[in-house]
Amino acid sequence: MNRFVHVMMAMALLSVAAVRDARSAEIAEAVPADVMVYAEMGEEPAQALLSMASLPPVAALVQPQLTDPFGHMDHVLSLPPGTVSRAAPHVTGLGLAVTKGGVLVLVGFADAAWPDRLLGGLTRDANGLAHLPDLEIPCRARADLLLFGSQEALRHVPHYPEDSLARDASYMDARRKAPDASLLAYAAVPALLDALREDMPDRARDGFDAFTWLSGLDRARYLLARPSATEALRLTLSFSDEGATLLQLLPTSPMQAAAEAPADAALSLALHWGDAEAFATILRNLVTQVDALAGHGTGQDPFAEVEENLGRSLNDFAATLGSGLVVSLGAGADHPMIGRADWTAVLPLRDAAGFRAALDQFALNATGTALSTVLRDGYTLMSLPGLPASLCIEDGVLVVSGSEENVVRHLTWRGSETRNSLAGEVAGRPLALLLRADLGRLMLSYPEAVSGTRIGVILARDGADLHLSVQADVDARQLYREMPRLYSGVLLGRLGSAVSSSRAQARKTVDRNNLRQIAVALAVHRQDHDDRYPDSLAALVDGGYLNEPALVSPEDAAPRPIGDGRYRTSYEFVGALPPNVPFDVILAYTRAGVLEDGRNVLSVDGAVLWAAEWQLHRPGESRWSLHESYNAVVAAYGDALTPEIDARLRRFYDIAD
Repeated sequence: MNRFVHVMMAMALLSVAAVRDARSAEIAEAVPADVMVYAEMGEEPAQALLSMASLPPVAALVQPQLTDPFGHMDHVLSLPPGTVSRAAPHVTGLGLAVTKGGVLVLVGFADAAWPDRLLGGLTRDANGLAHLPDLEIPCRARADLLLFGSQEALRHVPHYPEDSLARDASYMDARRKAPDASLLAYAAVPALLDALREDMPDRARDGFDAFTWLSGLDRARYLLARPSATEALRLTLSFSDEGATLLQLLPTSPMQAAAEAPADAALSLALHWGDAEAFATILRNLVTQVDALAGHGTGQDPFAEVEENLGRSLNDFAATLGSGLVVSLGAGADHPMIGRADWTAVLPLRDAAGFRAALDQFALNATGTALSTVLRDGYTLMSLPGLPASLCIEDGVLVVSGSEENVVRHLTWRGSETRNSLAGEVAGRPLALLLRADLGRLMLSYPEAVSGTRIGVILARDGADLHLSVQADVDARQLYREMPRLYSGVLLGRLGSAVSSSRAQARKTVDRNNLRQIAVALAVHRQDHDDRYPDSLAALVDGGYLNEPALVSPEDAAPRPIGDGRYRTSYEFVGALPPNVPFDVILAYTRAGVLEDGRNVLSVDGAVLWAAEWQLHRPGESRWSLHESYNAVVAAYGDALTPEIDARLRRFYDIAD
């Protein structure tokens, strides 16, 4: 296994949450100062990890528990039965280091007698190294530490604390920033970059060097991962000075865009770049340098085409922008994230008139067509040809959404005196990124959607340090303590319900996949028949476009006959439609009552989404509203709509006479 793989294994520890009460300084004294990656674990998480390791295998959960789960290790170490089990409660910390000589694992004990005792059954060489039988893993005892690793790594274990990582200036600075962390990962960025570069093929090194230089990573000292009292994880990338490009891209002024993010949204992402002109200048220089270093430089400005379409320079356009951007999802749903129309993006503007002029110019130059406008609820909404979104510039902001309803809804919310936003969470801090997500509401349909696990991500600059923090309403410390109970309890207590739930979900998935097969069959049929839809699903089977089993949902106990009665189906299909029907119109769905609480619906663009019954029977977006889909199809027919066609459409879209 090469050094790159070793580094990646150790870096995986950067994402682990932690608890308190560290015992790490003594362990770090046995780690060479030129280490690339070092991770350490204090007593409480170490004991929780040992508790997990001491549990019997899953297969043994249905049998009597083993009397000594560490019995195999006793055999490997040639020790009397029960020795390792007696030693486990005395473990006070664990460490993992990736050095130039290989990987080093360190186990600390409260009693210095235990390391020698555990290796007492093994033969040692002149250097004090023992080898685990069959595994050929070198190990040694040193004071209150038990060390495992490659021979090269063990030979370079420092003899004096002054030569160790514990006395390294960068590591000492990192420890000062994480005084209470009992699970911590430290990466010496210069040594790590050198090691990664060594393992790269020659052709990749120039690009790697260019990336590290342009990003400023060649000025980074270390990467620190640790938790805090309020954060599940905190990553700190520390630089030697404040001139690194990554730092220059991050603002030092307070984030203002968060005021445009509703606090009750299922998901909100607020970005802050500060002075838009300064940010654009740095970004332009960076892209130009990347273009040149990558060998694509032609002497031409890579932004020339964009500026030509805008009718102004990039800096002039940036001067019309505010200091950030917000994107949010207001409603939860268990249909796919891609294709959802309930998103809203808000861009505060410094010069609304100038931005509108640039937008008009861009539409004409890029598409050859002016912006189209429509008046709705007192707001002038705009749209660009080929862009499935509505835009509105109002009160110094640009609001963009996948539906007109969402644009109006956000503007109405902005005008409310009692509006509740994420501005309170920012509290005047210079954050570059703020993410808030409610996983419960994000993944479920209304009205069933309820709040679930909430997570948050914050990116900010503090002098020469870049901080990325992750917050969650899950108590990581409690999880450590509950690991053994959860390990066995979940497997035994929830096995029956999990199997039942998975079977129900599998049947729902088959229903959804049937509609996807119907979507593919319709698309191929349209290609073969001059963009015409078939009159029925039976025609798809007769024409060889669809296999008959795809007509029936596994949840349907009584599929209804179609056509001449030769086939039965669980789905309703609208039948022939004009070719110009909008992409989000519903054209097929699972029959009412086949699935609990809702139906899978298929729209013209091939998307298969879940819709609750109440969603289907209320005004709204076409892909979730039978009424709106009916209106869109009628408009597409125009004068070609006959009473017979209208009657068929009313039956399918459940429109009362």
